[in-house]
Amino acid sequence: MEIVECSRGCSRVFGSRPRCVVFRHNSKQGREDASAFQKAKIGKQTLESAKNALEDVLGWITSQLQDCTHQIEAFQLRSIFAAFPDEILFRVLEFAAEEDIENGDSRPLLGDDEINLNYDAMCTSAQNAFKLSHVCRRFRNVLSTSRHWRNICSFMQPGMVSACVERCESTNAPFDVYMVDPMLRDLFPHCPFNKSHLWERFVVDWRDSFESLSDVSFSFANHAINRNYHFPQLSEIIVMVSNTAALDFQRDFHFYAGWSTPSLRSMKTSHIIPVPFSGTSTLHSLSIFMNQGSRDFVRDLRSISLFLKSCPVLKEFSLQVRGATLIDDDPESPPREEQPVRREEMKMVEKLTLSLDNCDTSYMEDLVASIGFPNVSVASLRINGKVNTNFCNNFRILFSGTEDGESFPKLLRPHLVVFRTASSVFLYEPVAFPPYSFFLCPKLVNLKLSLYNITPPNFNEGHCLVPALKSLDFSRSDCMFSVRGEHKVEAEALLRHLKGCGLVRDGLEITFRGIPL
Repeated sequence: MEIVECSRGCSRVFGSRPRCVVFRHNSKQGREDASAFQKAKIGKQTLESAKNALEDVLGWITSQLQDCTHQIEAFQLRSIFAAFPDEILFRVLEFAAEEDIENGDSRPLLGDDEINLNYDAMCTSAQNAFKLSHVCRRFRNVLSTSRHWRNICSFMQPGMVSACVERCESTNAPFDVYMVDPMLRDLFPHCPFNKSHLWERFVVDWRDSFESLSDVSFSFANHAINRNYHFPQLSEIIVMVSNTAALDFQRDFHFYAGWSTPSLRSMKTSHIIPVPFSGTSTLHSLSIFMNQGSRDFVRDLRSISLFLKSCPVLKEFSLQVRGATLIDDDPESPPREEQPVRREEMKMVEKLTLSLDNCDTSYMEDLVASIGFPNVSVASLRINGKVNTNFCNNFRILFSGTEDGESFPKLLRPHLVVFRTASSVFLYEPVAFPPYSFFLCPKLVNLKLSLYNITPPNFNEGHCLVPALKSLDFSRSDCMFSVRGEHKVEAEALLRHLKGCGLVRDGLEITFRGIPL
């Protein structure tokens, strides 16, 4: 109050005086100026004190206002969360916990059929979910069935692994186990193995390991083989290792051989060929990737054939092979000894995916001689390499199986990708694709061809293409008629080719690189 009264007095004094000072040079004026100067200094000090006091009051009021605003927003946010049904709140919290380490932000959750191989993000997401579950009791209850507890990775801290297993066990929820780094195998808690009845997916990803193999022991593999684990809910096994490790430690990666897996549906391997075990009796999907190199692919094909023979209900099969070569392909080398091979007909397989990248022609020949798929309805074949006419002829054998073309009567949607390469594109013209007997398939509906430096087959009226054929798609095709052909020229040449074969008719949709012809 004293500051306020003083401020009012200063206002009356200064308000009664003129703002413009007239210069006068006499003693009376000097005395008055000296007196007014002293009073003005006192007034200025008083006003500065008042200003500082008011600024302090304003700052305090502003701080209180901000606190009140934050409290109101927090109450509103809490009321919004309280109004959310548990199902919506669960999705919100799941999204908030999901983190992508590479991008530094959240991303949508993976579907149940997708595999998350970003292990850093997996571990961080579990930690985020763990923190959110401690916000309040409701958050903990809502997150009790979180997907993040179901991703148990060897990169996690032992305490985090135990917490995830405990929460899955409390809700009887199945979980996935990811063994990523073999150097961490001894630090990985044994609690997941003690709850083997809750396993749903098991992944061994040691592709980036084994820089030095001499001092690596396989205590985990030996422990797993020596124990007859029972996994009643295990539906998928994935084993991905480096090519070097697969060569030196092939046997150690078949740790699953003694397991009991009555619910196994899917199996994926990289650089190893699985061995038959009890779980193959229920296997529906199989995927094998091999960086073959100079390994004996004839022996590997027999191993694949033997494993397929142990899969009586297999529906989908995928084989991706890279760099399969034979040393005795050299003309100066003695011919390899041919041994009789019994062809295994996989009559239960309905979907086939085959990818051969820079493989010798002999690999395809041995493949079609070892394995047949007479009841496939959907097929995707990708060939990348130095393709010649003999190589192309193997397509007919693979699709039809026999000369009369009766082995593939159920083929509905084949997709062929043939990418022909050479050391120089000027060394050859496009190779003509020989006719296929699989075009006689009575149920053929969609045919998709992606050809590079390969001329389309000579479709003709003698083949009597079935009326069921609805579409003929030349997507991602190039250089079919000329090594350096433009897309427009290619399209015109393709149209002339198809007209000459009698294929341009009503009811048949023909497209080239997404453009209808």
